[in-house]
Amino acid sequence: MELMNYFQFLGNIMVDIPLGTKCNNCCIMCTNIMPSRLKQPTTDEILSILRKLNKDVNVINLTGGEPTIREDFFEILEFIRKNLENTKIVLITNGRKFYYKSFCEKCVNFIDKVVTELHGEKELHDKITQSPGSFNQTFNGIKNLIKYGFDVELRIVIHKLNYKQLHKIAELYVENFPEVKKIVIFPIDIIGNANVNKDKLIVTYKEILPFVEKTIDFLNQNKINFELWHFPLCILKEYYRKFAMGRTVPEKRLARMDICNNCNLKEYCSKPWATYVYQIGNHEFKPNCD
Repeated sequence: MELMNYFQFLGNIMVDIPLGTKCNNCCIMCTNIMPSRLKQPTTDEILSILRKLNKDVNVINLTGGEPTIREDFFEILEFIRKNLENTKIVLITNGRKFYYKSFCEKCVNFIDKVVTELHGEKELHDKITQSPGSFNQTFNGIKNLIKYGFDVELRIVIHKLNYKQLHKIAELYVENFPEVKKIVIFPIDIIGNANVNKDKLIVTYKEILPFVEKTIDFLNQNKINFELWHFPLCILKEYYRKFAMGRTVPEKRLARMDICNNCNLKEYCSKPWATYVYQIGNHEFKPNCD
C-alpha cells in the first residue's frame, strides 16, 4: 500500500496520507478493492511518514478507506497539529461518524476542512455504498459539520448509476446545506471496485455533459461556488471551461495524450483520468481548444 502521494498544483504543496483501506461503506465505485483484505498501516508507520514531511507542506489530505474509524485517529491528528502546526488538515471521509455530535466536538480543534459526498437520493446512495442506513448517517453528519462550524466541501462523483441524477443531487445539497462553501463534480477513476464493476459504472463524457451543463446552470443560478475536476477543456463549450480547472492527484494518474501537446490551454487543463483513456479511448478529445 502506498502510504503517501506528494504533489504540487496551482501553488499548493499537498500530501495525501491514506490511513488504510478499511471502511464502514463498501462503495461500488471505490478506488480501492472493497471489502479490503490488505494489511492496514500501523500508527508507527503513519507517524514515521509524517515525521519526514517538510514544513512547507501546505495541505495534508487524510484519506482512506475511511480514516475516522481508526482507533488511533485522534492520536494522528494530535501529532500533525503539534508537529506541522501551519499545515492545513483536510479530511476526506464518508461523513458517517459525524452523525455523532460527540465525535464532531472532538474534531473541531484539529480539522480545517472536511470533504464528503452523497451519491444520490436515499435509495440510490445506500445502493451505491452497499450499506443500508449510510445515507441517513452521512446526511445528518453533514448537518452536524455545518452546525459545528466546519469548512465543508461536498462532492459529486459521476458514474453510470447516478449521472442522470446530477441535478437532483445538486438540489439536495443546495436545499439542505446552503452554508457549504464549495461543491466539486468529477467522474470516477476506474480503479479498484470501480474497475471490478466497470460494466455498471463506465459512462462517456459525451453522455454526461448535458446533465453536467444543466447542473452547472442550476448552481450558477443559485450563486453556489463549485468546480469541475477531470473535465478536459476541449470537450466543454467555452462558457463552461472556466469551471473546469481543478485537480488534486499526482500527474501519474492522469492521461498523457500526444494530441494535447500543442494545445494552448494544456497548462490549465485538469485532464481526464488515465483509466478513462485506457478503457474508452481518446476519440472525444480535440487537438486544440478552438
